Amino acid sequence: MTGAHGGARSAPPLTDWYALFSDRPSPFAEDIYRRFIGRLREYAGASLNDEYLRQQAIRYLFPTVHLLKSPFAIPGMLAAVGQLRAFLAEKENTARRLVIYGDRDADGVTSAALITLFCKEQLKLTASELVTLVPREEDKYGITPAVAARIIAEKPTLLVTLDCGSSNKAELSQITAATGCRTIIIDHHFIPASPADYPEVDAFINPKLLPEPDFARDYCTAAIALRFVQAVLYSYSREFKEPIGLVHGEKKFVVRDGIVDEQADFSQCARHYSLAEAAATHDLMKIFEHTARENFEMRRLYQACLKHPSALSPLEIFNAVQSASFRKTHAILSPYIPLAAIGLVADLMPVYADNRILIREGLGTIARSFDSLPMGLLALLKKLNLAGAVTEQDLGFSVCPAINAAGRMGNAALALSALTETDPLNATKAAFALTQINEQRKEASQSSLDLLEEALDQRSHEAPLAVAVHDNFHRGISGLIASKIAERFAKPAMVLVPDGECYRGSVRAFRNENVHALIDAASQHLIQFGGHRQAAGFSVAKENIAAFIDTVFAAAEELLRAVSGEAENTGIDPFRVFYPPLEIESKHMRMPLWDELLAHAPYGVLNPHPVVAVQKTGRVEVAALGKTGAHAKVKFSAPADRNIEGVWFFHNGEADSVAAKDDPVVSGEPQIGKFMGRTQYRLKITKVK
Repeated sequence: MTGAHGGARSAPPLTDWYALFSDRPSPFAEDIYRRFIGRLREYAGASLNDEYLRQQAIRYLFPTVHLLKSPFAIPGMLAAVGQLRAFLAEKENTARRLVIYGDRDADGVTSAALITLFCKEQLKLTASELVTLVPREEDKYGITPAVAARIIAEKPTLLVTLDCGSSNKAELSQITAATGCRTIIIDHHFIPASPADYPEVDAFINPKLLPEPDFARDYCTAAIALRFVQAVLYSYSREFKEPIGLVHGEKKFVVRDGIVDEQADFSQCARHYSLAEAAATHDLMKIFEHTARENFEMRRLYQACLKHPSALSPLEIFNAVQSASFRKTHAILSPYIPLAAIGLVADLMPVYADNRILIREGLGTIARSFDSLPMGLLALLKKLNLAGAVTEQDLGFSVCPAINAAGRMGNAALALSALTETDPLNATKAAFALTQINEQRKEASQSSLDLLEEALDQRSHEAPLAVAVHDNFHRGISGLIASKIAERFAKPAMVLVPDGECYRGSVRAFRNENVHALIDAASQHLIQFGGHRQAAGFSVAKENIAAFIDTVFAAAEELLRAVSGEAENTGIDPFRVFYPPLEIESKHMRMPLWDELLAHAPYGVLNPHPVVAVQKTGRVEVAALGKTGAHAKVKFSAPADRNIEGVWFFHNGEADSVAAKDDPVVSGEPQIGKFMGRTQYRLKITKVK
């Protein structure tokens, strides 16, 4: 772990971190923090330890890019950087060709777009040297034989697979045999149980190779792709591969590329840094102090260390100082970070540690440098009327579905071309096409859900899993349908749809259930499968469907943790839903409170958006909102900040009866947004009683 040297020294109790470091203590913000720590304990389980909690607490309270884990801590990263640099060095080879293959979903497409843009814009690869592929409508997940044939036809000298490849040993060996290419896998899906079954490639980057409870295990592929780009940029610095000595008290250790090198000889280091008060070598704390004068985020970290020396480990201090000095690297990376943020939100990755930092930085980049974003992303945001401050909810409800829709509807190439387009007019056209295909996806989703009653296996009502099979389900949106069913039944869900001579399936978790293990338990009936803990895909022959479903139901009784207590009655997912709500009176509904409630954004899985229950509201005023009247605007008449309004989307007529009530309890999510250049403070209403 990052803090293996010095991070756990005489640290205060975890519960004291918030009070110690919060600039503006607030009981509501502190409650949000403590609930996060509680979820984290449940999420990490038996692998939890004090040092891990310290790392999490510091990154929660100081979510800065300067605390990101070194990309070289991810297995396979150093080898991957070497392979790309070797490819770039072959300038005389006129036949050299980099082929990128990304999956069809938003994580795969943003990963492919990120690497493609970096190779074009920064590495200056030409159209003849760079080819990017995504699945066609008929392609199943992963590097199938048909996909392998497409890749072979492109004659790669270097192949990079994104969001797939971890379980495709045979197909990747076939590609290597046919082309002689070198191969890099960048993926976050589950890896084979035995190393003997790992793909035989030149660089295998998968965070699942890290030990528990390392938080980088929860990177999505787009996040790894960004860290890969960062590692490539770092490899051109003078510090690359340089052993640097670090002294802390009686301890001496060697840092190389941001990680501790246990095998290195301290005496062979040309440079030494010390955290001792009277350092004979470079005084790291003095350098830290100097850096803090010019960098606000570094200043907060430095002040935290002054308050308590155990706040950061020596390695974290060294890496933060080095990170702050790489200004050019941050400038190059900045336009690509929003793509990583989209991938993280789209794949429902836990919003903590590095993931939360990357989403926060991606949203900040959109706000600060909107016109400097990649042309395709810029056009899409404008088309979605998000040309201003964007929240993680905007990504989740608007941007991610638009990108995902293309792959689900069999046209992932459209999403890729939209995100990599550099011509303003073409980018605008592609963004429009994406929004149109998303409308088609919505219609297909509703049509499929209308078939649910006849599609649902009757065992689903009593079992800890819901299973639905129907020949008229849309093939491309099985995962989306599974997610909707999971929400409806408050349990994991599986959907199977026809796909030629077999059926394609998707399974989605409701809470934090390991649905990949469920599929693995029935793998003897499958043609192929892959995925991660909360989502998996597979294909099964028609004649094996009955046996497969029987096996899945039997395995579900053992593998899927039953929802109990409050969650059983209300369908509450503690990792995604903030419960119980924070109780406030309407007289406290003021803008500073909204700022405090949103202090720990971005929110998402494991760090859900806070919900407040507003009490003593007096009578409320209700007005129709939108052309169809499906939404409502709610104003509070009790003493409160009149600048804060409620917005109730899709209230299904319930808003009409609320105006007649005295002191209704109004629950919802506090939000801050921008509209027409004006900051809006509002409550997104979820329930009134």
